[in-house]
Amino acid sequence: MRISSSFVKTLLFCFILVLCVVFLNYLLVPYSSMMKRFRGFREDTNKGNIDLLVIGSSQEFDGFDAEFMSRELGIHCAVFAPQGGNTETSYYCLVDALGKNNIKDVIIGWDMLDNFEFPYNDYPSNRRAQMYREMLKDCSNNYLLKRITLKNILTQRYTMTFFEYAAFPDNATQIKKAIKSRELKKQPWVQTENTSEIAMDETDLTNPKYELDDVLSRSYTTIVNPERVFWAEKIRDLCKEKDIRLYFISCPYPDVVQKSLKDFDVMVRNTKNEFKEHSLFLINTYDESVFPDMSKNTNYHDCNGHFVISAKQLYTQNVCNILKKMNFI
Repeated sequence: MRISSSFVKTLLFCFILVLCVVFLNYLLVPYSSMMKRFRGFREDTNKGNIDLLVIGSSQEFDGFDAEFMSRELGIHCAVFAPQGGNTETSYYCLVDALGKNNIKDVIIGWDMLDNFEFPYNDYPSNRRAQMYREMLKDCSNNYLLKRITLKNILTQRYTMTFFEYAAFPDNATQIKKAIKSRELKKQPWVQTENTSEIAMDETDLTNPKYELDDVLSRSYTTIVNPERVFWAEKIRDLCKEKDIRLYFISCPYPDVVQKSLKDFDVMVRNTKNEFKEHSLFLINTYDESVFPDMSKNTNYHDCNGHFVISAKQLYTQNVCNILKKMNFI
């Protein structure tokens, strides 16, 4: 069969277009901290020795000390917590990790506020596009992971997955800086990277850098996001199939947030009820007898529930204590 010249020209045009897009992304888009976390996740999963895996978002990244947890429990623990992670991405990252690891226990992060945002949205489209792009680039050795990633890339909503530079209009004047950021690839992966030791100042809690106004300006409902519950159930079923013990955990928010949101206690109560109804186990981090003083404002460097380094080990120790009491070891 003879191939028409127009068809060849079309293929050539598409090939050149893809190369141009890749080149522009390289020039205009910095190497992201999220990509570093995916690289760290890949390094951990490729070793094939993970016993306990913590998956979540930046709250778990700032909240769990994997090395301390490994020593305390006498097993190998790994933490994978990209910014903006939720139960959907947690499910597929767990599927990916199971490809090379005989995981016995999984802890899944459950952001108390993100799961009550209204309308029910995951995160901005450019953030979700970045998440799936990184999953495709660095965690694509599993068919299920490829399927969800490619499905989202092929929809118009995720155009920025390929045309990423469109989300960075100022980068055209920062090409040197963007290229320089590639040096991050040469640096060793460190799980505590980007975690801050500078706590919030209790005399100045409304300082814009603490993002309290941003947290309080969002629209919340007291109804748990049904999409998040759907993926939590899929994680539950997968863990049951693989004989994995499953725990969900919601890193606490600072006191200033809890007291400023009038429905916060209702959110916590509704979460407990929802988890009980779906046979999901939730570690209650708002229980002062188990997590004493963890909601103190000075344990955080912002109002989005991100711990400072000094509170990280204490929080991890509290979680380890719970696991031990549950005959974890």
